[in-house]
Amino acid sequence: MIGRFFHPVWLLMAASGMSCASPFLPRGEKSAIRNPKSATPSWRSAIRNWHSALRIPHSAILNVAHRGVRSLAPENTLAALRKALQVGADGWEVDVHPTRDGRLVVIHDDTIDRTTNARKVFPDRKPWNVSDFTLDEIRSLDAGSWFGRDDPFGQIKAGAVSADEVKSYVGEKVPTLDEVLRFTRESGRLLDIEIKQMPRRYPDVVEKVAAAVTAERMEEQIIISCFDHTCVARIKSLNRKIMAGPISNDRVADPARYVKSVVRGDAWFASGQVVGTGSLAFAGSNTVAASYKAADLNVDDLRAVRKAGIGMFVWTINDEATMRGLIEAGVTGIVTDFPQRLASLSR
Repeated sequence: MIGRFFHPVWLLMAASGMSCASPFLPRGEKSAIRNPKSATPSWRSAIRNWHSALRIPHSAILNVAHRGVRSLAPENTLAALRKALQVGADGWEVDVHPTRDGRLVVIHDDTIDRTTNARKVFPDRKPWNVSDFTLDEIRSLDAGSWFGRDDPFGQIKAGAVSADEVKSYVGEKVPTLDEVLRFTRESGRLLDIEIKQMPRRYPDVVEKVAAAVTAERMEEQIIISCFDHTCVARIKSLNRKIMAGPISNDRVADPARYVKSVVRGDAWFASGQVVGTGSLAFAGSNTVAASYKAADLNVDDLRAVRKAGIGMFVWTINDEATMRGLIEAGVTGIVTDFPQRLASLSR
């Protein structure tokens, strides 16, 4: 899977031909980590030509699981990452916040009550901000049971998640960034770390994330993203080997110049609305038939970004028709809650 979807926005690592058991992978599953130096000619061709949207084969699309496979498992947990590996994702996106004692944990919200049992365990700690709890306190919480209760994407009801799987999620812990880094390294996949700086701002969180990636020597497997675009330039100043890019939920004038020259980024993470998937022509309506053509997207922006040597990632895309249109348009990758759907399109 990695070979087929290899792309130089993130590079693969480790020793050629080696396969090793990992405490983070399902029992019996082995990591398959490759050495970029031993890449096949087709991989080298993909690296050399990746910046040209017109020359990249459609099969080169990167399948990025949003918070893991959050449609099939509790988001931002190791269970969700294991599921992403199982369904064929090329990598995963996770969110990072610091704890009160300065540790980095993987959780989306700046509060812990939505995806854990914090209200029950710590009833007097409202509003349950991540940064108001120590790592030990957060690790004492159940970050899995809520998924079975809420069925956020209706996949339990649809039969896509078994009763045994739901039961296995009970007691799942909020992982640390270090755990996610090790899981990613052992699985031979790619990782997008979104640094959370809104609505709460955290001093030194950028430095801590950069230090964690550097300490694990995982620069080639990682890309860092953030809505606070100043974080991108800061990451590059700390370690220029770490790739980084801004996240946008609004149109950007001349995005290629903005990402490359203003924030010094390597990639642009744009919402589907920004690139045009929300237009009537693309999405359709009761009166306008959906066309799902690349021409309905902001193609000039997409091509300018790709030709400038910048990765073009679109989030969060869950329906197959929109995925097909973005693949046709030549985006670098799609961030999705349903990587299982994207994997089926890319086979």
